[in-house]
Amino acid sequence: MVEAPLRGTFRREGTILHVFCTEASSDGSMNFVQQIFDLITKDVQISFWPI
Repeated sequence: MVEAPLRGTFRREGTILHVFCTEASSDGSMNFVQQIFDLITKDVQISFWPI
């Protein structure tokens, strides 16, 4: 099992929520993660990049 504590911030634009965080997985890798939530349609987009 890979474990990843998240630390970050968010901003809201109407019904769209943008979450930005860094993720340190238990396997030693670090990632920058962007999550976009549409609070009405309940759509989610997740992007991540290695640091």
